Amino acid sequence: MAFDRRALYFKEAEFVVSCSYGPGRYDPVYEQQGCDYPPAYVRWTEQRNVEAVLDLMGRGALSVAPLLTHRFPVSEAQAAYDLVEEGRQPYLAVLLTYEQADHDLNASPRCVESGAKYGRRPDQGKLGIGVLGAGQHARRTVLPILRRLSGFRRVIVGSAGGVSAVNAADKFGFELATTDEAAVCSHPEVHAVFILTRHGDHARQVIRALRAGKDVFVEKPMCLTIEELQEIERCLNDCGGERTGGQPLLWVGFNRRFAPLVRIMKEFFGRPAGPLTISIRFNAGAVPPDHWIHDEMVGGDRIRGEACHGVDLAAFLCGAPPVRVYAESAGGRSAGASRDDESFILLRHADGSVSTIAYWAGGDRALPKERIEVAGGGAMAILDDYRTLTLAREGRVRTHRSRWDKGHRGILEAFDRALHGDQAARGMMTWNEMRSVTLASILAVRSLREGLPFDIP
Repeated sequence: MAFDRRALYFKEAEFVVSCSYGPGRYDPVYEQQGCDYPPAYVRWTEQRNVEAVLDLMGRGALSVAPLLTHRFPVSEAQAAYDLVEEGRQPYLAVLLTYEQADHDLNASPRCVESGAKYGRRPDQGKLGIGVLGAGQHARRTVLPILRRLSGFRRVIVGSAGGVSAVNAADKFGFELATTDEAAVCSHPEVHAVFILTRHGDHARQVIRALRAGKDVFVEKPMCLTIEELQEIERCLNDCGGERTGGQPLLWVGFNRRFAPLVRIMKEFFGRPAGPLTISIRFNAGAVPPDHWIHDEMVGGDRIRGEACHGVDLAAFLCGAPPVRVYAESAGGRSAGASRDDESFILLRHADGSVSTIAYWAGGDRALPKERIEVAGGGAMAILDDYRTLTLAREGRVRTHRSRWDKGHRGILEAFDRALHGDQAARGMMTWNEMRSVTLASILAVRSLREGLPFDIP
């Protein structure tokens, strides 16, 4: 914008640009989490502006009727949009009218039947599954695999966005779509619930599904706080006493341990005669500071949300849980949460092994994203980005190559077998492993904040 500064200056005039409906617009903390701005600092926020206008309209002090030039029933909405877009006649405000609702508008969201091309009618020989979450990771990675697993009957998919739920149901062959997570967790024909939502929702949804008597697969992280972890553990124990057949099956999406080359690396070291030294490096790349992963309530951070993969992988490779954790970030404690994704995590394991998790956001994505190095007992292994594995022992070097596979298919196939009663598969991931890895990840963030090491009970 171009202004005559002198005209404004000599009249001490102020120029203010309105932020849409008012301060708070486009701020997720204000709009989605409900954190209001104090009136003493911001008198007219987005909400208070709307409240004032509605109050004026309610008292008859503000009438918008003179602004309305056209009215259309919602069934003719396309004609209304054509009027606006084509401009065949002058208009000011266009109103869409709705017929009287024939149902309770305050009732719980309804499920809708899918017109899925790949949909199948109920098959009692298969286990029914429900899915919470239809975001990018779900659509690109998990749902395509679930569609190809023949042991599952895809019953219902739920998402906060109704359109995304319906689209996922149609594309991946689910019978129902919903916006109500309770409809997924309590559906009588759902045996297991897959939780693929944002991190801050995981703990609540895990508990809800467990209390409904379902087996659960939840993407990492299982939860964001120690209190949530304790509540999940209590719920798991309580459900085990109430459910016929014992404790429900709960798995976390630590898929790296199921990658084909990781399994070869694990077999190479076998049962190590002594402690291992393990180095795991993530060349993660930066994400915008306003990304949801950085929101404490929604995403937690990238340590709990992604570096936890490294914690689990280290524990799997050495066969021992972490018992002590210490972490440092670039810039130190003074850098705050903004540098959590440029850090080193040092773990000591129960067998004496030591592992480091390097999580770097400041690198270049042109180079491989992950590298794992393991040494011990006179042997060494290097895994580059889940494509190339180099093994060395007694001067002999072997190389294994594979297509890029981080274990997503492997973990879901194993969970499928576990649900169908395969005891070997059920033992591939235990509660104690998931608990110790989750706790280590939470305490790593605390160590970054406080500059202290922490024991992992």
